[in-house]
Amino acid sequence: PPAVLINNSSLASSQSFTTENTILSCTARGYPLPVITWLLNGLYLPGQPSLNSSVPQSSITNFQINNRVTNLVLTSLLNITNVIAANAGTYTCRIANSFGVASYQIALSVRTRTVPQPPSLLFTTNITTSAIALSWQAGSDGFLPQTFFIYYRVNNQGNYVVGGNTTSNKFILTNLQHRTTYQIYVIARNDLGSSQASNIILVPTLTNDTLLLAIIGGAVGGVIVLLLVVIIIVLCKRNSKSTSSSDYSSKQPVSQKNFKSQQQLVQQQDTTQVNAHTNPDYRNSSSQHQSEQHEMKAETSNIYKIQETEQTAQSLPNNTSISSAAEDQTANDQVQATAKDQKVQEEIKQVDPKIQQEIQQVDPMVQQEIKQANVKDQQEIEQVDQASQPSITASFQAEVRPNRTESEMLL
Repeated sequence: PPAVLINNSSLASSQSFTTENTILSCTARGYPLPVITWLLNGLYLPGQPSLNSSVPQSSITNFQINNRVTNLVLTSLLNITNVIAANAGTYTCRIANSFGVASYQIALSVRTRTVPQPPSLLFTTNITTSAIALSWQAGSDGFLPQTFFIYYRVNNQGNYVVGGNTTSNKFILTNLQHRTTYQIYVIARNDLGSSQASNIILVPTLTNDTLLLAIIGGAVGGVIVLLLVVIIIVLCKRNSKSTSSSDYSSKQPVSQKNFKSQQQLVQQQDTTQVNAHTNPDYRNSSSQHQSEQHEMKAETSNIYKIQETEQTAQSLPNNTSISSAAEDQTANDQVQATAKDQKVQEEIKQVDPKIQQEIQQVDPMVQQEIKQANVKDQQEIEQVDQASQPSITASFQAEVRPNRTESEMLL
């Protein structure tokens, strides 16, 4: 009997698309040479020469059968042109000779090409400040290669634009703005047209962390710098205030001490003058007059030195207010001393002229004692600490000297 030479299977499958041509092949060998006939779904294809007109035949006519023999091998080609849906089914290649019959079957499926089905289940797989990663499920491609186009826009602003295309079901939208919400959908497209749009999703991009960190860092840095400046200013003010207070406190006792010493000196001098005029035992003489002159010279020297110290203190920086306060105090003390000296002068003027005559007639021995007492007083005055003398001005000296001169004239 004849044998089928295509494969060892008795059933094969094939696929065709509408408007295309499809060729089905069947090869056999046997002796005597076999005859091949084609059937569709159990019905013989019409027009075959070996068919009896009484057998059932198929209604399709869009085919051609070509047979050829090579080295005792028979090959039959079934060429179906402009495939339609009616061409779909099971084709049987029947091989027969005088010794027997063999068969081979081919299942043909016919598909019609269409536009692709819309993608579905669009979702995001990753989001950054300027990019969105997308994924979706592809629909039927309509038996043609399809490409996916991604459309997007800022939420409810303007028209959709194409962000890119791909043949896979994944895509990454780039060059987006941070902290912005986008509307996104996907469309599939093949040679026959485009699908409907996929589901639309709203996707906000993330905040630009670098910019945010820079803003926060700048704000924190500015606050820190401002705090440092405030702290430095406060410390400087405290140091300045502390220095001024210490300078004033250190100089104030000295000024008070010097003023007290000067006041005691003036009081001692005034007492000496009053005693000289009121006490008969405390007589004035030429020696006493010379002693008083030496005393005045020592006092004047001390006053000059105090003035130099006062000028040096006034020239120091940051002590202007303290020097002014000391000068005001000194001026007040001078006024009080002047008033007291004037009182003494009035008392002197009231001395009885008889006492003045008695003073001129002092016994030489008494004058010698007075001289010794004056020398002792002069030594005590010279031992006064020059550094503790009060600060007095030139006006005070000008007032003291005329008072001395007037007292001496009275004497």
